[in-house]
Amino acid sequence: MQSNTIDSGTQVEATPYATHLKRAKESLGTPDLKIICGTESFNVHKAVICPQSKFFAAAVEAGFKDQESISGTVSLVEEDPQIIQRLMSFFYTGDYGDLASVPPSFFFVHEYCDAGADDSRQERLVLHCAMYACADRYSVAHLKTQAERKYQALVVSVWPLKDLPALIADVYTSTPSNDHGLRDSMVRICADHINEIIAGPSWQHIVKIEAAGQLGLDLLPLVLASKDRALHLAEARASSAEERLDDWSGFSSAKKKKMKKSK
Repeated sequence: MQSNTIDSGTQVEATPYATHLKRAKESLGTPDLKIICGTESFNVHKAVICPQSKFFAAAVEAGFKDQESISGTVSLVEEDPQIIQRLMSFFYTGDYGDLASVPPSFFFVHEYCDAGADDSRQERLVLHCAMYACADRYSVAHLKTQAERKYQALVVSVWPLKDLPALIADVYTSTPSNDHGLRDSMVRICADHINEIIAGPSWQHIVKIEAAGQLGLDLLPLVLASKDRALHLAEARASSAEERLDDWSGFSSAKKKKMKKSK
């Protein structure tokens, strides 16, 4: 099992969690909590982790199955170790990095994230979605906010999306049905390009995914509102054209009368 140990002697830049870092380094120089995920283990400080995560706070205070609160160990059996490493990085640095690398971390001796990963914008959407879902599972509010902001900022800049059906499924299956953080971003981008989506090849795949029904319900108000705005705009333009025509007709008639009088 690979052990990732805190180096409490290394300096870190100020982050929103500087208070937790200072407490950990001054009063808890030695890690007092081990988080095991697959073949990896992370030796961390309770004073850093628990104030940021209700899940880990509960695991430490009340125990999480068996003897974890007593032994100082929490096992995350079904998690991806790379996602948990990013979670730990966020706890200590305030960021979880991009697709290709984890942020420089003062506590990991070993970084096992793939350095050669393709850091494309679309794959970063998958990462931000995964970290948003991770934040939801472990009740890390600041991480959830950060992942949502990164997703929202990126999704508007990557259209057309290469694998839209998979991205939709990812967003709709990774979080609870009452959580609209990422769903709203996906729905808005789909609504903005609805005609293009329906006419394109991805539409046939979208209607087959499990989340298609809910996506349709979420899309409907936005699409109808968009169509309604387009109708009002068309009516306004038509009315303006009629007014200009009437003005021109009136001007033309007045000009003809003036010409007759002058004769």
